[in-house]
Amino acid sequence: MNKTRLNTIILVSLFILSLFLVSQTLLNEDINLFKSIDKSNKYNSRDLIASKMIVPQRILVNYSKKTHTVLSPGSEYDIWEDTREILDDIFSYQDKTVAEIKKEEFDGLNNKKSINIEFADKLPIELFAGTFNAPMDGTLERELMDSVKTIHLNLEDENFIVLSDGQKYVKVSNIEYKDNRLSKMLEEIKESKDFINYWPSDMSLGTKADIYIPYRLPKDKKDIIVENDIKISGSIEDDKNIDKIAQGFFDKDLSYLRKVVDNSGVIIYMYNQNTGLLVYPSGIIEYSNTLNEKENERDIYRSLNALADFIANKDRLPENAYISNIEEIESENKDKGYRFTLTYNIEGKNVYINNRTSEENTLINPLVAEVYGDKVINYKRFYRDIIVKENNNYGDKRINPEEVIEKNISRIKEDFMLEDANISSNVQTQLYQDIITSIKDISLGYYDKSSSYYKTPLIDVWIIDIKNNKYIFDSSTGDLIDIKSLE
Repeated sequence: MNKTRLNTIILVSLFILSLFLVSQTLLNEDINLFKSIDKSNKYNSRDLIASKMIVPQRILVNYSKKTHTVLSPGSEYDIWEDTREILDDIFSYQDKTVAEIKKEEFDGLNNKKSINIEFADKLPIELFAGTFNAPMDGTLERELMDSVKTIHLNLEDENFIVLSDGQKYVKVSNIEYKDNRLSKMLEEIKESKDFINYWPSDMSLGTKADIYIPYRLPKDKKDIIVENDIKISGSIEDDKNIDKIAQGFFDKDLSYLRKVVDNSGVIIYMYNQNTGLLVYPSGIIEYSNTLNEKENERDIYRSLNALADFIANKDRLPENAYISNIEEIESENKDKGYRFTLTYNIEGKNVYINNRTSEENTLINPLVAEVYGDKVINYKRFYRDIIVKENNNYGDKRINPEEVIEKNISRIKEDFMLEDANISSNVQTQLYQDIITSIKDISLGYYDKSSSYYKTPLIDVWIIDIKNNKYIFDSSTGDLIDIKSLE
């Protein structure tokens, strides 16, 4: 047998052997080769949760009693990333000390060099533990703390952190972490030309000290224009872009789906009697499914992993998205699950989207999902893409929140008195003080009227939460734009 023929036989034999091995792999029910290949190009669900969903709403950097600043996780200085690495190691210390402290002691910690990681909503303790590799031992047992909303990381003298849910304050000490890089970063922030000093509101408004207001207002404002991420071209019924979105949600070719367009312009895709997708003319997408198995218990980490996998495989997250609310829910059949709400910010400012399609006085949440066990039952989202972002200097025109309140005090008083019939209208001094002490939060943000599918400019606004209302004011004029209920 000549050498060429021998080589050919060897190659053919190897090819046949490879086909045999592949066929055995595909026949093995425990391994899905195509799923593995698909997953290799997707987010790892835990990475998605840790880096894209479990993200603070803001980071308060403390230097002293009169010097603070507020940053967002997506800012130039990635404090959150460095803090996450520290948190991943802290709970491995065997001899750590855990003790509850008073609120007064916690408030005093903000007068020293430190960082407060502040989440939009309380993270259930199981989710916090799973995210940061923290064992559910004496540190994080439910008897000690149900949830975590704020993480205080000390950067002066000793190493310790404080976990808080807003009512309890638990100090974890006798631990070690390297804070040289963070301390250096904080000094760079303080020395930068863009540094904005925030004062606690007890110094500026004479109210509680856990609200921070910029002492020197930011000079730069962005001209930002957004549009729906769902682009409708031509006839809705024949729109290929929307068809592709539907195919992605079902992981099926269009030939497997039933498509109907109703009289209002809503496109309905059905895979079977239990699974459907609605695409509204406004740009809202709503996916629904049914629960086949009973879910008698909740598992927050399991459900959030399911949502992360769903997003990774069927949809996307906006930049700088984070969980803003976690709610325990129960179906009519007594199945137990969670409702997750996600929002996002642009340039460190939260985006508030007006719900122009609703008669109720509400805002649109960019993403709301209901998950039972490891199954996403309802998924509703409304995303807007940035198409223009330009710097402009409006430093002289932006007014401070104290002036905004003064300009709109008559309207605020009316609302305040409607909510509390016991308030006497002639006690003006006391009423004003009651309003000031009822302020829950003050921040800069962006307001999206969503008045158009395309090319909608965002309005730079002051967001002031007073008692049960969220007031939205134009930051340049102080004019009231909108009022939303906090309840």
